Amino acid sequence: MNYTTAHNREQILESADEDYEDCEQAIKIVCSMLSHTLIAETASFMTLASRKLYPVAMRGNPATPAATSLREYHFIVLMVKLASSHADGRAQDFADNRFAVHNLLLEERKHEHLAEHFRMLMGLWVKEAWDKQREEDMEKQQRHAWEKKTKKLQEERERKRHEAENSDQDNDSDINSDSDDTATQESHSPASPAVQIDGEDDDEIVAPNLFALMASRENDTYEDEETASEKDKTSSDEMEMSSDEETSLDEEMFGE
Repeated sequence: MNYTTAHNREQILESADEDYEDCEQAIKIVCSMLSHTLIAETASFMTLASRKLYPVAMRGNPATPAATSLREYHFIVLMVKLASSHADGRAQDFADNRFAVHNLLLEERKHEHLAEHFRMLMGLWVKEAWDKQREEDMEKQQRHAWEKKTKKLQEERERKRHEAENSDQDNDSDINSDSDDTATQESHSPASPAVQIDGEDDDEIVAPNLFALMASRENDTYEDEETASEKDKTSSDEMEMSSDEETSLDEEMFGE
C-alpha cells in the first residue's frame, strides 16, 4: 500500500485549505494514500469532479451560494480527509467524510452523476478495506494456528522425552532391585552338596560334591569292614556250633 506517513498527512490537512485550487496537487496527495488498484479510478473521478464543481467564473465570485458552500465543505479537503481516514482504518471518520462529500455532490441536481460515480468509487474503497482486513485476519489466524501447532509439537516432544527418561529410570531401578535380590538370596541360601547344571533336554544333572563323595566312600568301606567282621564271626560261630554238634553226636554214638 502506497500510503503517506501520519505526520505528512497532518501537514497535508493543515495546508489543504490554502492549496485547494491546485487540483493536481490534491489528486497526488489523495492517491499517495491509496493502493495501486484504486489510484486510476480515484484520479479520474477527482479530475472530473474538479472540472464540474470549480468553474473559473465561480472562483472569482465568493458571494454566490455555491462558492460559499464549496469553500466551507471543500471537495479537495474532504477527499484528502477521506483518503487519510481510509488509510488509517478510522471507520467512523471515513463514514463521516464520505457522507460530507456525497452531500456536497448532491447540492445541485446537475451533479447527481458525480454522486453516483462517487458511490461506485466508495464501493471499491470499502471492498479493498474489507479485503485488507480479511487478509490481515487470515494472516493472524494462520500465525496463531502455526504457533499453536508448534507449541503442541514442543509439548509432545517434551512428553516423549520425559517418558523416555522415566522409563530408563524404572529400568535402572528394576535392574538394581534384581541385583539386590540375587545378592540377598546368595548370602542367605545354605551350601548345597550339589551343583545343578541345565542340559539340552532341560533334565537336571547333579554334579557330586567331592567331600560328600569321599565321606560316602569312607562310610561304605567302614560298613563293608563291619559286614565282613560280622560274617567272619557268624562263620566262626557256625563252625563252633557244628563242631559241638559233631562232638555231641560222637559221644552219643560211642556211648551207646
